[in-house]
Amino acid sequence: MGTTAYATATEPYPREPAILLGHMCQIVMETCATVDEALALLWKVRVWFPFEVNHCLTADSTGKSVVVEWNPSDYKLLVYDKPGPWE
Repeated sequence: MGTTAYATATEPYPREPAILLGHMCQIVMETCATVDEALALLWKVRVWFPFEVNHCLTADSTGKSVVVEWNPSDYKLLVYDKPGPWE
């Protein structure tokens, strides 16, 4: 018989209510039509991610885009909104 290895979280389960990052991305895609709506939602919700730094590109039909990132050292949302030729 073989042994199955499972990844283990480096962050303990949150003591405060939080939404798992994968679920939060799904909620944003289902409910937000613009980057501004997505950011308004993300600033209100505590997002939990059990492994490492996580970041997502968020864009809308107007061409506006931002990269959002959560750092496990302080669990804060960081928003990188740097216009450039890639938008």
